[in-house]
Amino acid sequence: MKKQFLTLAIAATTAMSSQAELIKYETSDIRVSDSINITNLELNKVEGATAWFETNEIAGPREPQSPRLKRLVIDMAGGLDNLVINDFDQINDGSSNSSLYEAKTAGWIFRDLYVLATEVNTESMRINISVKPNNNLHTQIAEFNIGGLQRTDRNPVVDIATIKANDKRLQLKLLERKQLVPNRSENRYVLEANWFGYGKKTIYLNNINSYDNHKAVGLELIELGHSELGQDYEIRVRFENSPETKQMGYLHTLLKDSFNEHGGMMP
Repeated sequence: MKKQFLTLAIAATTAMSSQAELIKYETSDIRVSDSINITNLELNKVEGATAWFETNEIAGPREPQSPRLKRLVIDMAGGLDNLVINDFDQINDGSSNSSLYEAKTAGWIFRDLYVLATEVNTESMRINISVKPNNNLHTQIAEFNIGGLQRTDRNPVVDIATIKANDKRLQLKLLERKQLVPNRSENRYVLEANWFGYGKKTIYLNNINSYDNHKAVGLELIELGHSELGQDYEIRVRFENSPETKQMGYLHTLLKDSFNEHGGMMP
């Protein structure tokens, strides 16, 4: 009997741990501040950054934990070796999902570095690099401000709706995650629209900050009346582990905003 219980416990643990995965994010939005002057070293010239976050999405009603920073590579310019930081440890700040991390690394410009990561999330972070000389006090080398992180894996389609707008077939595909709005420092949930006679556009839905880390799972269109495009709809999205749908905009307004940009041809 004990052996059977042990087998079941191992199987349950394996099933839960199999939910964890490393997800890669990239950005070219990185700035350097407070860097020290070192002869022949240009620490203020950087090209981008790549971060890996571990997710632990446990199926069921339990709220998933926020992704945790595990690895970071800062791409240096001017022939300087990239800064590679492995094995981040989350600092306990009293909250369930701390945004503070620390790490140690060796083999870059200096033999031993101390890394403090603050304001960490899957979109941005601050990275403070320092060394600890003989007096045991940390001397800051540089601070990197990283923003605009974007997942590199495919953003899957989770639902599709087909309707008519201006007597033309319109197909709307809801994607699972938020995407960066071009020329703006914010992420939004999106619809990929294919409107016969007008082309294809990405529609950025109204923002809901409380659902930053949730997966969209369903699209609902509610008839509202008529506009110059015909039947108008309220667009609602259902999220993982939530019984309710959230209002994300109105079709007529979203089509105008998306298809009229840059001198579009929408009627």
